[in-house]
Amino acid sequence: MTDRTEPRMSTPAPITLPACGTFLGTPVYLHRGDTIFQTSGPYYTSWVSEDHDAAWYIDRTVRENQGNLVAIWDGGATQQSLLAMADYLALDELGLEVPRPDWANGRFLTPQDWDEIAKHPERLGAGLVRMLRQARELGLAMMTIYTDADPSQLARMQPDLDNFLGCNVGEVFTFRLNETEDPELALARKTAGDLRQLAANFLASVRSCVQRRKAAGWSRLMVTGGIATLDYEIIGGIEIPAVEDFAVPHFNIASALSRGLHRQFNLPIWGTDLAHEHYGMLPYSCPHRMPLLTASLYMKYMAGCKLLLVESGNWWQQSDHIEDTPMHQVPKLSLGNIHVNDPHLSAPHVEAARRHYPNLNYDSPVCREYRRRISDFYDFLKTRGTPAGQPAARVAAIKGNLDLAGPGGFHPNAVIAGQYDQADKDARWFHAAPERGWEIFADTFYPRPPVLGPFKNPFLSGTPYGITDIVSFAVDPDPSFLAQHYAALLFTGWNTCTEGQYDALVAYVRAGGTLFVSIPHLSTNTRRNFTSYGADELIRGGDFSELCGVKVTGRGKQFYWAVTPGKERPLGVSPHRKFGICMTHLGCIEMQPGVEVVAVEDEQFMPLLLRHRLGRGTVYFLNMWEYPGALADDSAPSATRDNRFGLIHAVYRRIARETRGETFITDDGIEPGAACDHVAFTHFPAQGEICLYNIDFDRPHTIRLHHRETTTTITLAPAEFQMFTP
Repeated sequence: MTDRTEPRMSTPAPITLPACGTFLGTPVYLHRGDTIFQTSGPYYTSWVSEDHDAAWYIDRTVRENQGNLVAIWDGGATQQSLLAMADYLALDELGLEVPRPDWANGRFLTPQDWDEIAKHPERLGAGLVRMLRQARELGLAMMTIYTDADPSQLARMQPDLDNFLGCNVGEVFTFRLNETEDPELALARKTAGDLRQLAANFLASVRSCVQRRKAAGWSRLMVTGGIATLDYEIIGGIEIPAVEDFAVPHFNIASALSRGLHRQFNLPIWGTDLAHEHYGMLPYSCPHRMPLLTASLYMKYMAGCKLLLVESGNWWQQSDHIEDTPMHQVPKLSLGNIHVNDPHLSAPHVEAARRHYPNLNYDSPVCREYRRRISDFYDFLKTRGTPAGQPAARVAAIKGNLDLAGPGGFHPNAVIAGQYDQADKDARWFHAAPERGWEIFADTFYPRPPVLGPFKNPFLSGTPYGITDIVSFAVDPDPSFLAQHYAALLFTGWNTCTEGQYDALVAYVRAGGTLFVSIPHLSTNTRRNFTSYGADELIRGGDFSELCGVKVTGRGKQFYWAVTPGKERPLGVSPHRKFGICMTHLGCIEMQPGVEVVAVEDEQFMPLLLRHRLGRGTVYFLNMWEYPGALADDSAPSATRDNRFGLIHAVYRRIARETRGETFITDDGIEPGAACDHVAFTHFPAQGEICLYNIDFDRPHTIRLHHRETTTTITLAPAEFQMFTP
């Protein structure tokens, strides 16, 4: 078995965008009134406060100006509700009269309560065909999520496939908590401590799912969920990534990965599932809660997202997560397991639940506000349109080979790829220094200042150095692609190096690229040994002479502090500024002539950061045995509260400054600062649009926009979005 992952075999078919350039919509939930929505329990019991068939919601999408897309969302509704299943089978087309639920007597509640349901398995999805035709007649595109259908019904959809974006398989590829019944976790338990095998097993699961769905007749597949393994899901055959934003809180990080994969694998579009109602976190009493929804729409729009789905909130409320939602006042049912939602068990409580529906249903103030904001944004799309293509990204972070945690955020209790039992024996399988490298990257390029009043801000970030992409090295990269799109590449988290990867990096730098890399990024280790590996595990035995100008012979001395000697300020900081406390190890190296020393440990001035010229490009080589994330916390003299001025932060800032191109923002005409931390900025080169958004809901911010030879001072009002072509 090799460390190399085979690339995806086909290029997805293109998608024709709507007239406004962006798909915007909301789900049509098949759940019917008076049922429990998905989960029960003393905290999570959520009642469905509206009772309509799918056609009603599709029609209301147009009437209420809720966009140009509907997403048919089953999610277990057809297994729970007789009405939902009858609608999905379109049994009325057979002349059958579907019985209404009799809640008082517990009759005709579930599909098993009516014999006609079981007689027509071949009609599974017949209602889906009807929904697609209705959507097309109303000028709407359609997709599905958490749905299944008989192949014969999928074949009937063929005449209307131009309006069908595809099937979203949902959150099926993930590693949940240790005691959870989860297929990926069960498979992971069989593989103890080898990233290569874990990745191979995971990829096989994705490809199996894709093959089954394609064989059944689904035309195009999407995925919604997290970002830890999103690149492997795309490699496995998924065609459209649609991250569950808000659940994945850092909007710009999720966009960077989706956009990078879109470019790298030539995907038709990339999307978002905005789970604002469930994971917007702010209480309804906070004046920023609903503006945060609007902010998320603008942030994704300006990031190049062409499929915007607001997950819920506009038709009826679902969530128990928020502290002051009225859902906490409904009857809460303990049925033994939170996944039990049998209507026969909840029927005795329906009358009590109905008393709360006015606070939760279509006419509730919350739902009206969701519809208003979605409608306003759709009006904006119809008026202003959408910039063509994707915004330019001068820098890309590398999601390394066998990085199964990714940029989703460091958490000390999280483990890699479901390896709970392995982590109990070997703590290196918990999130550690490799994962904290992503933290440094995010803090540098996507700072999240406190803009949500007294509440934490995990969502909104400025882009003081412009947006970045995140590209995957799970397959050996194409150096021509890298050179065409990115002036700089930054290693961050875990990487298991391959010969093909090393050769591609050499070619990229020779062609003019800038690269940041450290010793462990060039290790071939697959077992999470990022502390006590040997030089024999390094690619080419540690001979990085061509790429980095050094040969690494082993682990060197441990050190406390780092400094940048000399008055030329190679990282843009004072030569008297110290970095640390490091407590990490240098590498023992043999340097080639001409390699520049940029930073050293402070006692013997042994080299820590080197700069090597190769061809037309530059390599910044961190001569440190540990991953850069080990330096995420900087407590040196002059360290700042926001912890964004450590050594690796300084290197990233220097590279961003050197490669920023002709369109960028600053505070003072020279460097970005506090004002730029509050401004998201993108530039679309296809037609020249520039987008600016002030992520601060309370204060204006003034920045300077530099475009070619012109500098313009711009003040953005609180939460103001601007788009213009210079």
